[in-house]
Amino acid sequence: MVTTTRFGTAGIWAICLLLGATAPAFAQGQGVGSIGGVVADASGASLPGVTVTLVSSQGTIGGNQETVSDADGGYTFLRLVPGTYTVRAQLVGFQTVEKSELRVVNDTMTRVDLPMQLGS
Repeated sequence: MVTTTRFGTAGIWAICLLLGATAPAFAQGQGVGSIGGVVADASGASLPGVTVTLVSSQGTIGGNQETVSDADGGYTFLRLVPGTYTVRAQLVGFQTVEKSELRVVNDTMTRVDLPMQLGS
């Protein structure tokens, strides 16, 4: 009887661990997407340090964010609720670039590269 109880307890713990390990994967499948890309100048050279702003046209929670492009000009906005967004890139000496009506769908990365022209 003691052996059966120990096995039963171990079985319950194994099931709990299994369910706990699958919860994050399940949550990821619940309908979030992302937007990301590269900011570059007219010659195609990456631009680090660019302020990239995300705005949700629906006022979605988490839809208004700001980040700075990395050393390779890359930027990413993760875990976005599906909907329509606008992305804006700004850097001193360059014209502001804005891309609107960007669709985010479940479990998909929407790629938006942002080419910037020198300012006047």
